[in-house]
Amino acid sequence: MHHSVFRQPAEDVPVIRLRACGVGFYNVFLACGPVAGLVALHTGHELVARTLPVHLGWFVLLSSVVLAVADRLALSRPRDSAWGGVLAQGLPALVLLLFV
Repeated sequence: MHHSVFRQPAEDVPVIRLRACGVGFYNVFLACGPVAGLVALHTGHELVARTLPVHLGWFVLLSSVVLAVADRLALSRPRDSAWGGVLAQGLPALVLLLFV
């Protein structure tokens, strides 16, 4: 499956598995921010509830810029193959920052 779906050779699977685990937990911890913001909002901590979305919005937007630069430099894939991910990551964050 790793070769037919992801085009990765079998010898790379252990390294990819390790990186995927790290990225998965990174995303879980990042997703805790909006949950913490909602908890803060419903417990009367309005400043915290407003600060968390702004911080996370900038974090995600700047991460999409890094992804775009990495794509242009062809750091992990052929050049110009990650624009779908750049837009999927960056546009919601940009909308959030425009309306917060």
